[in-house]
Amino acid sequence: MSLRSVFIAVFLVFVALGASAEPTGKTQKIEWIIDRSNLKAQAEQMSNVVYNSINQQFELQSLPEEYKAVFDDFMDGMMEVVFDEMLSPEFRPDLIAAYDNTYSASEIDALYAFYATPTGSVILEKQALLNAELAQAGLDTMERIQPEILMLQNKMMRDLRELNSQ
Repeated sequence: MSLRSVFIAVFLVFVALGASAEPTGKTQKIEWIIDRSNLKAQAEQMSNVVYNSINQQFELQSLPEEYKAVFDDFMDGMMEVVFDEMLSPEFRPDLIAAYDNTYSASEIDALYAFYATPTGSVILEKQALLNAELAQAGLDTMERIQPEILMLQNKMMRDLRELNSQ
């Protein structure tokens, strides 16, 4: 083997090791977590939940169909703006800061260690689905208890009117 071949082999080993090196600092680990968090899918799932919730309100209020078309156009435009911003490189420092402000270095180390496992990877992959399920469950609950909330709101309004009339 020539000296040139040895040099190339050693160089390729160093490149391979560098490419697969684990993140070491807190910020690097945060970026690793963010990169695997599938933010686009999470944003899409949440927008679907919001869209469906507002759509239900349209149906409950029996609004004209042309209102729904206007709403659909608005939602499409708004989601495009939101996705463009939240998935832009300019938003990344905000994401990093949120993790940095929320978790200590040792907590980030633990999150990284967990998410690097097969189970942790599955959790990151399915987080968008879980968030959507949780949001939908919350919206369904709000819809179910809406009559009770309206009764409480009406009582409050009557009580306020009574106070104002004194």
